[in-house]
Amino acid sequence: MVLSSTAITPLAKECLASCLANHESCRKRARLSTIWSSDNSHIIRDLAVTDLMPRRLLQILPNDAGLLLVDLGEKADEFPFVALSYCWGPGGGNLMTTRDKLASWKTEGLTLDILPATFVDAVAVTRGLGFQHLWIDALCIVQDDAEDWKKEAPHMAVIYGNAVCTLHAVDSASAGAGLFPRDLTTVVPGVLDTRAWTTQEMAISPRSLLFGKDGAKWECREAKATLSPAPTELTGLEKHVEGRGLKELFTFFRDWRSPGHIRDDEPSEQGYMDLDFGSAYDLDGYLPFHHAWWDFVSLYTERNLTVESDRFLAMNGIAAIAQRWARVRNTWGLWIDGLERELLWYVDNSLSGEVRAARTSKWLAPSWSWASLKGGARVRNSLYEHVRGKQASKIPTLMIKPEIRIPYGTSFDQSLPIPAWRSRESRCIELKGDLREGEVVASIGPNGRRQYEVKLNRVGRWSEDEKYDFRPDVESEFPVGQPVKVWCLLVERFDAEHCSLPESVLLSLVLRQRGPETEVKVYMDDVEAIDLWDERTFTRVGYLETTFSVMREWSGIYDDFWWKVVYLL
Repeated sequence: MVLSSTAITPLAKECLASCLANHESCRKRARLSTIWSSDNSHIIRDLAVTDLMPRRLLQILPNDAGLLLVDLGEKADEFPFVALSYCWGPGGGNLMTTRDKLASWKTEGLTLDILPATFVDAVAVTRGLGFQHLWIDALCIVQDDAEDWKKEAPHMAVIYGNAVCTLHAVDSASAGAGLFPRDLTTVVPGVLDTRAWTTQEMAISPRSLLFGKDGAKWECREAKATLSPAPTELTGLEKHVEGRGLKELFTFFRDWRSPGHIRDDEPSEQGYMDLDFGSAYDLDGYLPFHHAWWDFVSLYTERNLTVESDRFLAMNGIAAIAQRWARVRNTWGLWIDGLERELLWYVDNSLSGEVRAARTSKWLAPSWSWASLKGGARVRNSLYEHVRGKQASKIPTLMIKPEIRIPYGTSFDQSLPIPAWRSRESRCIELKGDLREGEVVASIGPNGRRQYEVKLNRVGRWSEDEKYDFRPDVESEFPVGQPVKVWCLLVERFDAEHCSLPESVLLSLVLRQRGPETEVKVYMDDVEAIDLWDERTFTRVGYLETTFSVMREWSGIYDDFWWKVVYLL
């Protein structure tokens, strides 16, 4: 199928006009902020009006004369522009702005004949929609200027959130493939949905035109329509409790307010907020937020990054919007308030053919953070899945001691590892709970997929008939047929009767003890540090669910508890 801008844009203009006239949610903006947390404060700086436009835009010149790179600076008045979301593609052949080209492209401009096909199509669609300005990352950010990239990367929420419309090259494997397929060998179905940066580009954009090998579609925060091959009328987006779309998740984070929140007008523009964290954290009140957040993390983590250190930066736009009103603090990608439940994430390898998780090539985050893994494997949170809907009627019982020491102050708006947090204390969680020693043996099941046999020390058992469901963080860390010694730290317990479940459920972290022969190298700004050995130091290697129907006498279980301090790195 060969598409063209002349066939698509009249229908797209109708959708755009209807959205601009009728959709309140699409017109409503999120409060954009920069956020920093410490052990006793949560500092929010709302972006000023002068921060609400890209630093540069491409002006489309009349009569196909090309493009002019316009430097807006930080004091530009707002005016409409279109943004492009696409895959660069392999290699370094993509057209881009560099320091040696910047001056000439501002004065002499770029001719259309040097643009890759996706850029040419984007220019045609932008002009067809009636706009004169376009944002393309490769041309609007100076690619060989680290400082320019550092300034612009955290501004992605501004760019895609304030664009009147975003064009998405859904199936184009490179900038040379085009929005409209010309050569099907350059098309990879759904390739844009495999890239981590495009997660927030889709979520934050109020209006999207999606181009793929099978046609073009419109989607905004309230409606969707097919533009080709067979046009349909605008229809409302379907609402789901689970599996929410990215635009619906954005709308939730923009509109949700923390329990007890009263005013929406603080802090003022460019103001600061210092919050008191003396009050108890209301998990019940925050459940809707956590459900939505882990829906987003699940969608985000199954996508890949070319640069592993962008793990937090590529989601900063959504994270800042969510954190702005939830007023929860972050440590290495997990929310500090209710951290013991945040730790109960696992890697979902249940889907056939799904890419398996692996550790990042260099140390970027502690093992207890999902950011310690490469993108491509879906990460979910078991506790919030259990308390979603009717799976469990009540919140589980916390089974670790309340004396928890947590590193504070990490941020979503920097590359990993965050240079300011070099010390062991900045990445170490101290927990105290019941530890059970055991081993895990991996084997290949009849269906050709991995299965795991778990043997735990009988001391500390809850039932004579415990059943184990082990989910490794990285499968390769458990070679087939080789017993791996592990320790299980119990975190939460769902009592069957109390939580209205058919069986009781225990949720545990699976750890490996760091031995004296283990030399763990941590890279911070190319500075190598070695963590010293301590017998109480562990790293996370997986997650375990234990189920049973009949519990032992409580007194016997309590007598078996082995409370141990754990340093988790």
